[in-house]
Amino acid sequence: MDAVLKQLFAENALIAVYSNRSDYDKFAVGYILGLSQGRVLMDNICPRGDFDGYSVINVEDIYRVETEGAYLDKIKKLSSLKGRAYKPEISTKGDLLANTINYAKDNKWISIICLDEHSDDIVGFITDFDDGDIKVLQVSDYGQDNGHTVFSAKEVVKIVTGDTVCSDLNLLYNVIK
Repeated sequence: MDAVLKQLFAENALIAVYSNRSDYDKFAVGYILGLSQGRVLMDNICPRGDFDGYSVINVEDIYRVETEGAYLDKIKKLSSLKGRAYKPEISTKGDLLANTINYAKDNKWISIICLDEHSDDIVGFITDFDDGDIKVLQVSDYGQDNGHTVFSAKEVVKIVTGDTVCSDLNLLYNVIK
């Protein structure tokens, strides 16, 4: 899969990436911003053609990649018609996971972090990232504080930040606070 992703990155291709075998209908659509240390950083686009956050996915968890096709053509057209020009705000040099974690922490963006595709995601604000450990203030589906959790960055299978779900939770959280 590494060679395929490198080729698609070089071509600046719009792709759909499938990495959750527990939910075959779930996938990320976007452009590859970087590949490093067995991970891929993507600039995601929602079905309406708008920015849908960033994600970092372990390459070994990717089991399918789509290119072209009617669905991707639609998203590409919508994105173009809306004048969306993607420019990475996250550094694509070095450790993509650490860069994304720090970006989410520094910008106070809610993130969705997957440690195992068979367990619940950790959702909330990254409050600390030190010595390989990540501390998160968890946020409920209703935008309320839901306690803290700490885990090793080595356990992260996937992280998404700035997508529509995270943005909606940010809005709810800020209204409640």
